Amino acid sequence: VGSYTTVKEITGFKLSEYLTKIRLEHSVKYLLSNEENITTIALESGFYDQSHFNKNFKKLLDTTPNHFRKVIRG
Repeated sequence: VGSYTTVKEITGFKLSEYLTKIRLEHSVKYLLSNEENITTIALESGFYDQSHFNKNFKKLLDTTPNHFRKVIRG
């Protein structure tokens, strides 16, 4: 059996954590660049629903997507 490198060895994250991080990075760009509603952004970013998106967003950024958008846009 050959050796292989894991996602965690490369990124420092488990695969699921890394995918969530990438999805959240995409969602932040999406929140800043258009007026789509939060549910659409959640789905477009790869989350299965808005609740799952909100939970992960708040966990990483310590705020909700709606609040983030309001604060950034002023």
